[in-house]
Amino acid sequence: GESDFTAVTVEEPWAETLSAAALETLRDTARREQAPQDLLQLSDLDLLQALEVVREGRLTRAALLLAGREAAIRRHFPHYVWTHARMRSDTDYDDRQDGYDALGLALGQLMQRIMADNPLQTLTVGLFHHEYRTYPEIALRETLLNALCHQDFRLPGPVLVAQYPDRLEISNGGGFIGGISPANILHHRPAPRNPVLVNALVRLRLVNRLN
Repeated sequence: GESDFTAVTVEEPWAETLSAAALETLRDTARREQAPQDLLQLSDLDLLQALEVVREGRLTRAALLLAGREAAIRRHFPHYVWTHARMRSDTDYDDRQDGYDALGLALGQLMQRIMADNPLQTLTVGLFHHEYRTYPEIALRETLLNALCHQDFRLPGPVLVAQYPDRLEISNGGGFIGGISPANILHHRPAPRNPVLVNALVRLRLVNRLN
């Protein structure tokens, strides 16, 4: 068992902490995943309360990761950062970007950078031409969000996306928890590292609890 780092509340005024851009991006992303309309139509504060990331009138760290301003996130998550690098070899890279954004904004920037170098292949079947990306967008979104929301935020080190000419490697900090091991990971029941954050993302249909 572990305590939930994202469940801790923060002693800061909401107006100085929340980002309108992050909240709008969160709604747009959830809308594309067909999250419940009655949830998305709530006001900003009602939405965060419905996602159970507000406790006793105060925002939790999970709320900051979902909709916080960069400055607030950096204050309360000193180790949080995502890094995308276009790798030339195992040690050298041509281009790199670091970010400290709320999760919806981080997902958008990471997707944009990966898709800029995501080759498109065409499969011809009779008169039909089917186009396939090397890395399917739906798989990328799920994998990136898993890496972001299951990060052990107490440990230094980025959520690292290393894009090589022939592969994509996504990693985050933290080991196995909740009795999960390499031997049983495929059939063990889910054990999220940050339950408050993960449950909010499940309600928004941004991560899949079962599949």
